Amino acid sequence: MKKIFILFIMIANISTNSFAKDSYLNRGIGFGASIGNPIINLIMSLPFIDFEIGYGGSNGINLSGPKLESKFYDFNLLAIAALDFIFTMSLIKNLNLGIGIGGNISISSHTSKLINVELGFGIRIPLVIFYDITENLEMGIKIAPSIEFISNTRSLAQHRTYSGIKSNFAGGIFVKYYIF
Repeated sequence: MKKIFILFIMIANISTNSFAKDSYLNRGIGFGASIGNPIINLIMSLPFIDFEIGYGGSNGINLSGPKLESKFYDFNLLAIAALDFIFTMSLIKNLNLGIGIGGNISISSHTSKLINVELGFGIRIPLVIFYDITENLEMGIKIAPSIEFISNTRSLAQHRTYSGIKSNFAGGIFVKYYIF
């Protein structure tokens, strides 16, 4: 039994090292942007790591009616900062798939009152499909579902660290330019 366990660890180590080497060779240092949810994201990429800062919302727009109506008191805000560790593998020439694990911090509010602001800390699993247009330019789609522990100002005032759990779905179409 011990030999089987050691053999399993050795095979897992060899396959993980080749997977990680492939991820490192496919990606360098790059910058980019994406459009989606949140509305706009700025992206910085390093080997294995994507760092994103995003902002989005619908300030003054009510989407529930048959047409878009303006409300002066409506303020839907979403700001997010995320750090993802992504491992990539080549599917076919110039088409790559990446999957990983990451974390995010988000701030959201559905009204302009400060008491309704929510702060969330989450764990996310990003899935990325991207195509290399040139050697330094890539375009793709990223989907990152997450589970967040949220807290609002009311619960913080009562010395509670979190008030609940929610799910969040971030993603969008991105373009990145690699300088190295």
